[in-house]
Amino acid sequence: MAWANPSGSGTLSVLTGLRGAVVIVRPTGELTMSTAPYFRARLEQAAAFNTPPLVVVDTEEITFCDSAGLGVLTAALHEIENGGGDSC
Repeated sequence: MAWANPSGSGTLSVLTGLRGAVVIVRPTGELTMSTAPYFRARLEQAAAFNTPPLVVVDTEEITFCDSAGLGVLTAALHEIENGGGDSC
């Protein structure tokens, strides 16, 4: 699924997969204020898959990330760790 930036200047798609007990999240495109809510929702789904949550976010295909995107990544890290899980 892709989330279109309302300004038309970027999109973000997120693929999620499982490798053993680890959820792999692979965003592609621009992680901006406009796409951050969609990315946050996908990270929340990934973290809820296992207890404790084990999540890897592969950011290799992110072409741009603003402060909102960094905020989502940082918040997800804290939430996963507070839930007894691990992320990288």
